Amino acid sequence: MTALAVPSAQAIMTAVANGRLMLPLIDLTRIGGNGACAQAEAIEAWAAQAEAGAECVYAIGHLPVWAKGPTAMRLLAERGLVHPYQDRAWTPKHYVARRLGRPWAGAVRPIQIVRRVACLTGLLGPLLELLTEAAEEGAPCPTNAALAAALGIEPRQAAYLMVCLVRAGSIAVALRAGPPFRIVTIVQRGISTGGRA
Repeated sequence: MTALAVPSAQAIMTAVANGRLMLPLIDLTRIGGNGACAQAEAIEAWAAQAEAGAECVYAIGHLPVWAKGPTAMRLLAERGLVHPYQDRAWTPKHYVARRLGRPWAGAVRPIQIVRRVACLTGLLGPLLELLTEAAEEGAPCPTNAALAAALGIEPRQAAYLMVCLVRAGSIAVALRAGPPFRIVTIVQRGISTGGRA
């Protein structure tokens, strides 16, 4: 059995794609993405020593919103150190950064990525209360936008929480072709939101 040759970090660091430095990338397919991205530390190290006009590829493919690499690059862009953009001539697309002329002054703030899914679960109770109130009043089910506004979150997050309540067996949702487009039943109480628009 022949051992596979693993390239050294230096060999990876010096890999070049279309004249651009290719930073070492971490495969994100196992943890929620279908691309690959450089670590925040590698991105900062490149920005600290790259000359003005130098470019690097710091990610490829489609990335989850919580990936640290793109966040690190956005923070560097806010400081006027880099200009990030996407090169769609490649498949998968390349996330590229061009080093600008502003001198490196060191990291200003630590990069902190918080996955919000865990903290959203604390809003399941308040969401269920809002739905229960609507059902008690015989009112139509509020839209995701209305629920989000009441909870101080985004509509897509309200939609996610609705799915969580359905999966937990707390509510049942019946979709309709006309207004109100969904009827929500509070399973424990056996009451439903109203059918009037």
